[in-house]
Amino acid sequence: SGINAEWPLRPGRFQEHLQLTNISINSANIGFSMITMESDKFICIREKNGDQSQVVIVDMADPNNPIRRPISADSAIMNPSSKVIALKAGRTLQIFNLEMKSKIKAHVSN
Repeated sequence: SGINAEWPLRPGRFQEHLQLTNISINSANIGFSMITMESDKFICIREKNGDQSQVVIVDMADPNNPIRRPISADSAIMNPSSKVIALKAGRTLQIFNLEMKSKIKAHVSN
């Protein structure tokens, strides 16, 4: 019983880097069901404002210039090493290269 002082692992350190509301993300869209963060590189926010839906991509190397796209998706996640995004809507999964502005792949599951 008790805490072992010799334990080699240390708890993670958390540091705030960004307030999403400071880059015009509505606080109603901030939550686990609307945001994905695959790594420390990108944050994806699915925003719904009335009838308007968009995906906001925050590149943590340049967090004050988020990329906003008028996309409706059930989920969105960025590749941690390149500007490639995967979007799921219903049974459809689509993958886009944002730098080349092209669709890489689409798949509809049965």
